[in-house]
Amino acid sequence: MKVTQGVLKYSTIYGVTFEDKYLGIKTIVATENFTSKFISPDSVNVSKTTTSLSDNNTYYNRIEDCKLINCNIKNGTFIHSSLIGISEENTVIDDGYFSGCTFSGYTINGGVFHDCNINSTNIWKNGQWHNDNGTEDFVTTWNGGVWNSGIFSGSWSGGTFNDGIFTGVWYDGVANGGIFSGITWYNGLVRNADFEYCTFNDGVFNNGTFNNSNFNGGNFNNGKMNNSIINGGIVYIY
Repeated sequence: MKVTQGVLKYSTIYGVTFEDKYLGIKTIVATENFTSKFISPDSVNVSKTTTSLSDNNTYYNRIEDCKLINCNIKNGTFIHSSLIGISEENTVIDDGYFSGCTFSGYTINGGVFHDCNINSTNIWKNGQWHNDNGTEDFVTTWNGGVWNSGIFSGSWSGGTFNDGIFTGVWYDGVANGGIFSGITWYNGLVRNADFEYCTFNDGVFNNGTFNNSNFNGGNFNNGKMNNSIINGGIVYIY
């Protein structure tokens, strides 16, 4: 069963795919006489006024206070719901907006997550994470995406860390802000962040503070370094 638009509350749902309403009709083109029409994505006659529906962050299903078991998610808004995968089929999230939800047994390829709880049974590949409740609610391996707020304490493989507290192990990616406390950093780019009691093994540090930490390799291009040990690498002092 597929659902493209509707509202569900206080329900238990088995094996449903929450589909993108405009799957296969991804583009609206405004014509010269101000009428509009749908065209297929592979059309060669696309004007400069084209707007892609897949980029407008519109989610057509709304599910509140529900339990979803083995449901594929390709679109929708999910509020205070639990998503449970008990088999390898129908346990994929490709997109959607999730607020106050819990997840187990899912592969997450994308979506926007606010104040959610993702345990170690999930596979995270991509998405946007926001968590302002001050708890460690992301408990699995990070492989890519955008982290905007919250406490991260696991293993980070790539993506962008914009703000929050990082207490895990960093392998690669971009840090645009936040506090890195007691962590081991292996590679990547620091655009601006605060490091405390950390070990920096390689990568590029462009701006921020580096306090009570070890710099073992890489490039330190700009920032403030205090009470730290330099074991190797290139350090530019201005």
